[in-house]
Amino acid sequence: SSVVLRFPNLYGPYGKDSSAFGFINYFINLAWRDQDITVYGTGEQKRNVLYVEDAVEIMYQSAFNRSLIGQVCFAAHHEHLTVREISQKIVSVFERGRVVTIDWPEERRRIEVGDALISSSRLAGLTSWRPRFSFEEGLRKTKETMQRLQRV
Repeated sequence: SSVVLRFPNLYGPYGKDSSAFGFINYFINLAWRDQDITVYGTGEQKRNVLYVEDAVEIMYQSAFNRSLIGQVCFAAHHEHLTVREISQKIVSVFERGRVVTIDWPEERRRIEVGDALISSSRLAGLTSWRPRFSFEEGLRKTKETMQRLQRV
């Protein structure tokens, strides 16, 4: 028996510094290095995010919750943030980096999906799980961990 949990736009400490592994940790690492975060167009396309500790919590719970056996569910935060809001909040919390906007490169424009609004209502109906960390809280915890690791 198995459970499938899908996590859109997961972020947090130890995240990969490559856009191939998701844009949020990539943006976090750009800000951390005081570099530009490039947003295409107006950056108004909406996304869900999820802090890694919230993902770990539902993975743990799912190991003991029989109602999830055989289920496929999204685990996402209910916050729907624009890419622009995400990048601006990262710069604000990390107090580094800059958000710059440019026109859509043709190869990116062709694959852009627009808003990706994901609901965890199915998972919420089967469990008591709710994300605990807002985007800003998750960013603050990520920054604290990165600062601690830098001092080691």
